[in-house]
Amino acid sequence: MPQATTQVAAMVTLYHSEPTVLTNVDSYLDQVGKLYVIDNSEQPDERLREALQLRSPRLLYLAPRGNEGLGVALNRAAEQALADGYSHLLMMDDDSSLPAGAIEQLYQTAVSRPEAGIVSAVMVDQSALQTDRSTKPPTIDPVLTAITAGSLLNLAAYQVAGPFQEDLFIDWVDLEYSFRLKRHGFPILADGHVRLLHRIGIKKKIRLLGFIPYQWRSHNPVRLYYKFRNSLYLLGRDQDVIPARFKRRFHKELRRNLYQILLAEPNKGRFFSLIRKAVADARAGKLGKLEE
Repeated sequence: MPQATTQVAAMVTLYHSEPTVLTNVDSYLDQVGKLYVIDNSEQPDERLREALQLRSPRLLYLAPRGNEGLGVALNRAAEQALADGYSHLLMMDDDSSLPAGAIEQLYQTAVSRPEAGIVSAVMVDQSALQTDRSTKPPTIDPVLTAITAGSLLNLAAYQVAGPFQEDLFIDWVDLEYSFRLKRHGFPILADGHVRLLHRIGIKKKIRLLGFIPYQWRSHNPVRLYYKFRNSLYLLGRDQDVIPARFKRRFHKELRRNLYQILLAEPNKGRFFSLIRKAVADARAGKLGKLEE
């Protein structure tokens, strides 16, 4: 029996999730000892709930009162996993899946490197259907940050570094925790033996001026609000652990988001109204769930 099935619990957060989440859950459910499904939907889909609960008695479905944010869901799962006696927690998104044997590989890497706070899979962009054609053998390398999906969290490190920052609500919850683990001396490793199939935003295509092809990854205005607010707030707050090159790269990404809105997004007024609010809230240190 793979050791991961006795030492690793998993969690996935739902939010008005599509039925494809069932296929994604099936890809890793049998690889872990327990799966906590936390449904943040304001009105959970009862048919989806029933389908999930029929999957396995090892699946625990939890539906809080509305959307409490990603940080709350992660902390609830981590505390439950500790109470249930697990040493590691696999964190997943509803649009992510893993191949057979992936979690055992992540767990064995974590066991061999107990100082690591997170051992993460390497992401493959599902929407672009990318494949890895590299002939180089996979390696296990230190990285600066890890996204939530496909990350195996060392719960001993979690107990030292503390809970996820809940008032970020969504976006940058994982990056903030990556920097916090670094501050506490826990490195993050990316295991190149494991590929995570993951979707990054919605890929859109248009023709500018009717003939110039242009494509970009689109996020809705509310999601961009959290991205701008949380990143600007944390880039200022955590200057001691965020490298200058990371700051430059992310500021460049924010500028690219602005150009994409100007060029291609409909409802530009809504986007820019929320971005102005995001900048103001970041400066004021006003976090939590967006109130309009």
